[in-house]
Amino acid sequence: MRSFQNRFRSAFKSLHDSIRSKPRRRLSQFDCSRSLAAEFLEDRCLLAAGAFDTSFAGIGQKTVAFDRGGSLSDVGEAIAIQSDGKILVAGAVQVSSSDTDFGVTRLKSDGSIDTTFGTNGKVTIAFDFVTNGFDKATAIAVQADGKIVVVGQASFGDSARRTFALARLTSAGRLDTTFSDDGKALIHFGSDSSATGVAIQSNGKIVVSGTEYKDFSGKDMAVARFNSNGTLDTTFNGVGFRTVAFDIGGSKEEYCNAISLQADGKIVLAGTAHTGGSNVFEFAVARLTTSGSLDTTFDGDGKKTIAFDHGVASAVAVSSSGKIVVAGRANVASDQDFAVARLNSNGSLDSTFDGDGKKTIAFDLGGSNNDQANAVKIQSDGKIVVAGSARVSFGVSDFAVARLNSNGSLDTSFDGDGKRRSSLSGDDEARGMALQSNGRIVLAGYSNAVGDNDFGIIRLLNS
Repeated sequence: MRSFQNRFRSAFKSLHDSIRSKPRRRLSQFDCSRSLAAEFLEDRCLLAAGAFDTSFAGIGQKTVAFDRGGSLSDVGEAIAIQSDGKILVAGAVQVSSSDTDFGVTRLKSDGSIDTTFGTNGKVTIAFDFVTNGFDKATAIAVQADGKIVVVGQASFGDSARRTFALARLTSAGRLDTTFSDDGKALIHFGSDSSATGVAIQSNGKIVVSGTEYKDFSGKDMAVARFNSNGTLDTTFNGVGFRTVAFDIGGSKEEYCNAISLQADGKIVLAGTAHTGGSNVFEFAVARLTTSGSLDTTFDGDGKKTIAFDHGVASAVAVSSSGKIVVAGRANVASDQDFAVARLNSNGSLDSTFDGDGKKTIAFDLGGSNNDQANAVKIQSDGKIVVAGSARVSFGVSDFAVARLNSNGSLDTSFDGDGKRRSSLSGDDEARGMALQSNGRIVLAGYSNAVGDNDFGIIRLLNS
């Protein structure tokens, strides 16, 4: 027996040394999850930052189909992690050929559906103010007591008009009737509005951000604050809501796509502003005090634009030191790349970040080479994780993640070059991202693997 074991170890070592001597190629998701060459290859992959975490759903990825009706298109938009490690994903669920509802699913930490949530792990929420309404969840947050706040838009008046819409669920996935009597609340801005962000203050108040669409007179950032019972908090700007106008360019169009709260309670909004010329937009950031007024300690008037060529900011995060990281997309040469900027707390560009406070990241894998960042998080070590999509061929994109060092350089300890592209087998896009308490990266969005869209979730190692 000992002789056999010695021969086996010798043969295994020879195979190991032979493979190690060969140039290493980039590992795809199939290398990480299905490699049959040898177990130690899987171990090497599993230990690499950026590799699929195969303790999640066995292969590091999961799709969830609601399949309620219509063309069966379900699109994940946002993600949140509960204190117990369970994963919530919210988005839009098609229930007929011309009707969608809020959809929320909950997964256990191992990637399996949590059947104790809602009905078999899924919840749909219908506002149904019009017969063929487009109700869509775009953001989700978990309160300290475990209740779940979901925000987005609901159609009203006619199917083309929208309003801020909020719903709160119990931890079991039922509408919470202590919130606005039926678990749902609305607020109208102008003729049309859509909510895209939510944050929970330490005192339990709920801050919701988005965009107000004004008839023929542009668009503004919009924000409202709700008490925990679902009523508007009139200590915020005197009425519970406000808009923020940059009004720099001819069309006076500003969009708010993301929100983050500072440690001191100040509210940071991020999006884009028309700054003049034909279709010229830049990153736009505004900061409000806790009372809802523009914070004049931020760039003098509470507002800041950051010049990228047709820059659109889709995500924002605030570091423990108060620096503000904004991510989205920008035109570079003939295509679009990830764009990231970092501001000091006073609103000035942080020159310690890539020399001028700005960074673009190109995946440039194919098609039109368009890359779009939709989410950003700051790790406890100061590294910055940016996620979205990378075009790989015409009409087909993959989940895309990049990690930057604190100084703005690509972190080559992450998947070898600081960038990771992951496919769930079809046209895929990451819309939201969360970091678990163990640092692992969870991305949520959609995957078009079987002819229609389903919620798509992947988890990556982050060692």
